[in-house]
Amino acid sequence: MTLVDFRKCASVLSGGTSSDAIKLLVSRMLERSNGDGGSVLDFGAGKGEFLEQLHQTGRCQGLTGIYLYDR
Repeated sequence: MTLVDFRKCASVLSGGTSSDAIKLLVSRMLERSNGDGGSVLDFGAGKGEFLEQLHQTGRCQGLTGIYLYDR
């Protein structure tokens, strides 16, 4: 299996979302480093659920999500 095939398979199996533990970890990292008003690029955004959570906090000026595979 190639790396591309592996990533596509992982994307399908995840259902386009990350676990709550990963989202919590990244949120904590952003709180420590980003403060207020920064921008976030979610590479592999899937369904965009995490970006929506970040949007709801109102802490980020810019939110961008990239998803590489067709849905």
